[in-house]
Amino acid sequence: MKLDLAVRRARIVSGCVLVAYLLCHLTSHAAGLFKFEAMTATSAILLAPWQTLPTQVLLYGSFLLHLSLAFVALFRRRTLRMPAGEALQMLLGFSVPLLLLGHLVGVRLGYALNDWNPSYARLLGLYWVTAPAAGAQQAIVLVVAWSHAMFGLHAFLRFRPWFKRAQPWLLLAAVLVPSLSLAGFAAAGFDVAQRAAQDPGFVAQAAAADGIADPAGGARLAAIAEAARSCYLALLVLVLSAWTVRRLLALRRTIRIAYPGGRQAAAPRGVSVLEASRLNGIPHTSACGGRGRCSTCRIRVIDGGAALPPPLPLEAATLARIGGCGDVRLACQLRPTGDLAVVPLVEVAAAPDGTRMPAHLLAGHETRIAAMFVDMRGSTTLAESMLPFDVVFVVDRYVRTVTRAVEGAGGIVTSVAGDGVMAMFGHHGDGARGCREALAAAVAVHLAIDGLNGELARSLGWTIRIGMGLAHGSSVVGAFGEVGGHRLQFLGDTGNTAARLEQLTKERAVPLIAAASILDAAGIHLPDAARASVPLRGRAEPLEIVAIADLAALGRAAPGGASAAT
Repeated sequence: MKLDLAVRRARIVSGCVLVAYLLCHLTSHAAGLFKFEAMTATSAILLAPWQTLPTQVLLYGSFLLHLSLAFVALFRRRTLRMPAGEALQMLLGFSVPLLLLGHLVGVRLGYALNDWNPSYARLLGLYWVTAPAAGAQQAIVLVVAWSHAMFGLHAFLRFRPWFKRAQPWLLLAAVLVPSLSLAGFAAAGFDVAQRAAQDPGFVAQAAAADGIADPAGGARLAAIAEAARSCYLALLVLVLSAWTVRRLLALRRTIRIAYPGGRQAAAPRGVSVLEASRLNGIPHTSACGGRGRCSTCRIRVIDGGAALPPPLPLEAATLARIGGCGDVRLACQLRPTGDLAVVPLVEVAAAPDGTRMPAHLLAGHETRIAAMFVDMRGSTTLAESMLPFDVVFVVDRYVRTVTRAVEGAGGIVTSVAGDGVMAMFGHHGDGARGCREALAAAVAVHLAIDGLNGELARSLGWTIRIGMGLAHGSSVVGAFGEVGGHRLQFLGDTGNTAARLEQLTKERAVPLIAAASILDAAGIHLPDAARASVPLRGRAEPLEIVAIADLAALGRAAPGGASAAT
């Protein structure tokens, strides 16, 4: 465990060094927007600290260490099945050396072997005049290296408490830095190409000024670069071959894991229970992707537990945080050496059915709709008392549950912001039907959240409380902001009113407050529900509302109960 922690820290530190250098390099490229002389002047400031012997050792040592740890991590993987984002990060990372070796050999070895010191004038002349294919490759490696770095930084920072607040600004920086760098590279290259067109000897003069006038030296560097690429590919093939051999040998020593319902997984000894589930196509919840940072993959061992290894510190800390008893383990951390039987303790969420929007609804049109806003109570307490990925899991289940209930009643979820869900009803033009659908959806959401709470109480020891607001008014309905996306939205103050009514449920201690006009249009009368006229921010006139404490009574009063919308 201590070795794994040291390796992880080494990978993070070496990666941060490489990101710092890459940021300086891309910033100097961005200065090319003001002609290549500006790029040269900026690089002299930003890259000069990286030219000393200690920083050179730090930079190239970090590169070699980071690459070596990547090969080690690849070899140690038990399976190559992984989430798409993780696979993309790995692919980008192993692509960087292949794309970058030619540049490293030409610039760094050229200086060491031939005393060459190419300026930006020489390099831009090469990339934009002499060998534009090499210039395109440099642009590609810029995007690939930066994307890999941003994947890594996101994985490292996303659990920090400040990250959610800073995320929009960090995303802006992550997009702007490579965009400005590419723009500066193009502008400076165009500037050099224009000068070369006016003076055919411009590029040759720049090369001569840099001491680059030896064709034999250039050919020697090209041969070294090609050999380096071949060695790198050979090493990658060697690691993959060793991984394949180890996996084939492991398949000869398999264990069996029994799941509820008679399902079984056969897997090589040494893989985790979560990896065994994935290898055998058995659904298994894991919000953090199997890194031991959440508890959603937890299992109860019902047979074979006596021979299991004890939890390592990472697993033990997570189990202590959730109060897990002796037979509860994390599937991503438990690597059984013999057969066992387990019961996953967190149910797998079913994916909602996708729906296509009818073409006749895509054009914007004004109609009277009912808007629903649903919000989860106590989300701050939830975030403070649970592991970050457990919070993500609970909120995701909550949003999916509300969405299914809304769509089942005939509504459309138009936006989700955190734990706030906005939906509309009546987009089809039948106002009375839309009001009935909205009331039926409120009952359906209430019942669905009750069902979800039963699952969450068993799985995570947590239950959800919600508030709902229903508003009624004219809105413009159309596919706004979704070019070709076929997703309906509505514009107008109806949604704001629904959100303010939901806020009012906290003061009145009821689960639902609806505009009285919704019940009137739906033909529903609730004698025990309190009616009142209340002022709302943004409205000139008070709004008549109905505070509904008993949603079961609403379900009975609606024609056909909660299925009235159908």
